[in-house]
Amino acid sequence: MAAHPKIANVPGMVHGSVMGRVWINGAVRDARDPVLTPDCAGLLIGRGVFETLLGRNGEPVFLPRHLRRLASGTERLGLPMPDPVLVELALRMMMVENDLATGKARLRITVVPGTVLVSAASWVDYPSAAAIVTSPFLRNERSALAGIKTTSYAENLLTLEEARRRGGDEAILANSRGELCEGATTNLFLVEDGVVITPPLDSGCLPGVMREVVLEVCHAQGIPAREEARSIGALGDCCEAFLTSSLRGVQTVGMIDGRPVESPGETTQRIGAALALW
Repeated sequence: MAAHPKIANVPGMVHGSVMGRVWINGAVRDARDPVLTPDCAGLLIGRGVFETLLGRNGEPVFLPRHLRRLASGTERLGLPMPDPVLVELALRMMMVENDLATGKARLRITVVPGTVLVSAASWVDYPSAAAIVTSPFLRNERSALAGIKTTSYAENLLTLEEARRRGGDEAILANSRGELCEGATTNLFLVEDGVVITPPLDSGCLPGVMREVVLEVCHAQGIPAREEARSIGALGDCCEAFLTSSLRGVQTVGMIDGRPVESPGETTQRIGAALALW
């Protein structure tokens, strides 16, 4: 039976602290001011969605893609979608207000009942190569929350904390069918004989923005790529893999369950060079 870890302060989950100012429901406020009321469903039952994205020199990167996913999540949870124009203005404003308009920043949009919160945090780099471990926990591909970037994030924190205690930077989860699904905070790609493979959306994985971008880059670069189910056991035979997220970009995998693998592989380097945003 899998051990049940306690939620701790997980390094890497909050990269850089929110700076002095945040945008809440159209107003710029001190980040220390109270945000949620005691009757807010976002506070009481975790009903909400969020997007985390890269800010680069004052520009929110891939913002239209993030807004599309935000709209999908708010619709599924029955929340009103905030005005995209206001959200974009708020993101830009927060980078300026927090002295993050040059270089890279970590941006977040959070929507819970009655509140839209936009914040900007300072940038902290990820390791050049990730050590991944197979998680004893599962994703339920039939869950009502499958594919939603929900604020109900305790499961991800617990999963990642368990992986950290085993020396991993990221946990890789199977779904209930025993198929590769995703990382606790990332999408996963394997490279098999030059072909890029990632779990399909019906595996229960999050429709990651960078996952989508990487598949498009592969098509443009003539790199064979497929969304295809693989057993979780495929990690044992894998020789090249990488992770994606909006903050990591394309991060090569250097270790799988304590086993060194080629890092960075030729295909991973080619995809990363085509993006070159991180």
